[in-house]
Amino acid sequence: MSFQRLTKSAIINVISDAIFQAAKPLVRDFGEMQHLIHSQRGIDRFVEKAKEIVVKTLTQVLQEKYAAYKIVLPDSMQAKINAAAKAAIQAAEETTDGIEPGQNEDIPVPAEAVVESGPPAHAFILSPLIGEQNFRHALPQFAIGVTVRKKGKIAAVAIYDPIKDELFWAEKKEGAHLNSKKLRVSPYPQARGSRLIIETIARNAPTFMDHIHFYAKAQKNCDALLTLGAPALSLAYVAAGRVDGALCYTTPEGEFEGAALLIKEAGGRIAQVKEEGLVLASNNEQVDQFLISRVKETNI
Repeated sequence: MSFQRLTKSAIINVISDAIFQAAKPLVRDFGEMQHLIHSQRGIDRFVEKAKEIVVKTLTQVLQEKYAAYKIVLPDSMQAKINAAAKAAIQAAEETTDGIEPGQNEDIPVPAEAVVESGPPAHAFILSPLIGEQNFRHALPQFAIGVTVRKKGKIAAVAIYDPIKDELFWAEKKEGAHLNSKKLRVSPYPQARGSRLIIETIARNAPTFMDHIHFYAKAQKNCDALLTLGAPALSLAYVAAGRVDGALCYTTPEGEFEGAALLIKEAGGRIAQVKEEGLVLASNNEQVDQFLISRVKETNI
């Protein structure tokens, strides 16, 4: 955790502090995965528990400083909370059967049961484990992310790789950074010879042969095709200039929106190129057109 408070931004300092605190138990749990992968017992519950600890830590630190901001969780975790809240409400209703009106004010209703219309204007969107499949297989390519929504718009993001101790962060109109270094996308001017990350292989809709066809088409012109298994982190690599472009299906809401801000602040380009949610990020228009043409030629 080497990030120093070199920015005057209070929001970046707060979310980075929260992420660093949450990363400590996650790194410890990652060490335990080295042993669990040999037994294959209890891995699902272990990973879910690791994510829950990250969410709990992030929530405590963030709401201590910004109590008015809502916490937005990944859909899968929110669904579990909603199910638990629904069960609690049903239990409360059963408890109140036969109680006259005005006599049940003291029966608690879980806070998670309150549903707002539309996304909250001010929120922290949490990504507790980017690259979850890598984590559960003890592959050291994962991250924690927090995206800030302010007045209904994405205002800041931080994506932290605890294994490499790399914090990618950006604030609107303040540029993109890696730890204390300012980021710019790669200056490489053309598609031929470019380095690309393709994060589509886990998508269920296209067939395996569609992917093979796409890779064969793309490999003819680029220098390297990589698949790293952590889409939001791969998009951060575009912002850092480590690769020239990335193609992936839309990651959970906060991961994509936060990574989009990171890339734009680094001078890059990002857009959705298919209705199904295929996202393209790049350093220039030539890479855009190269990847779009390969997508049209195949069925990914």
